[in-house]
Amino acid sequence: MTHCQQSLDILMVLLRLLDGSLINPQSRLRTLPPISAKTPSPAVYLCNFERSWSYNCNNIYTAVGVDRVANRNSLVNGVLVELHNPSEDLPGLDFREREYIRKPVLLSDLFVETNNSFVQIDASDFGNCVVWVYENSSDEKKAQTFSPTPNVPIPQTYIDCIMQGCLLYSPLFAKRFVQLTRGWECSANGSWIDDRNSIIPKYKRRPEVGEISSPDCRAIDEVLKEVLGTHVQSRVVV
Repeated sequence: MTHCQQSLDILMVLLRLLDGSLINPQSRLRTLPPISAKTPSPAVYLCNFERSWSYNCNNIYTAVGVDRVANRNSLVNGVLVELHNPSEDLPGLDFREREYIRKPVLLSDLFVETNNSFVQIDASDFGNCVVWVYENSSDEKKAQTFSPTPNVPIPQTYIDCIMQGCLLYSPLFAKRFVQLTRGWECSANGSWIDDRNSIIPKYKRRPEVGEISSPDCRAIDEVLKEVLGTHVQSRVVV
């Protein structure tokens, strides 16, 4: 990735962390121009955060959200996306993530995984870059306390979008997403639905903007079953 020389010229945003679909470059095409959406984005881990199924998306489905915690051993994985025109790209991202709050993070809190070890990134490689994360708003209590329900479930179509993006990096990166996300146990009360073959899926792809590639459902299910075991069998087919 091109190193940033001036924070006002090129900004990097940690996108993965709140709207999980943003890890998928096809989904980013909904919001960003192709030059930003499709630029290769390094996979990273951010400490002092935890991710969970905790955001009620318009009473339609439950999405992931992240919260700050005072624990450097608490990690979430994501991608760094380079914005080529911040003045135009950021307003669109802020609107898409408008129920969250955009805050900067420390470069010293970013890690990469090498040989099953987490190594702190070299901040000097990023010059004067600014890195942000969209996190649950401290003023929006429902974003912090909501748990999935059968009426506002976790849809498999949304998971598929996230996992499709993760698998572009590696099966391990997809596995880490599942491991580092809390709340999968909601499947026990019917709050995780399999809407892959539904006439009206909860999370709809938009082929008109470039979301044309179908996820590899078999590969996704293999990762889910490896990490979650019997929870996957509790998905409610709709």
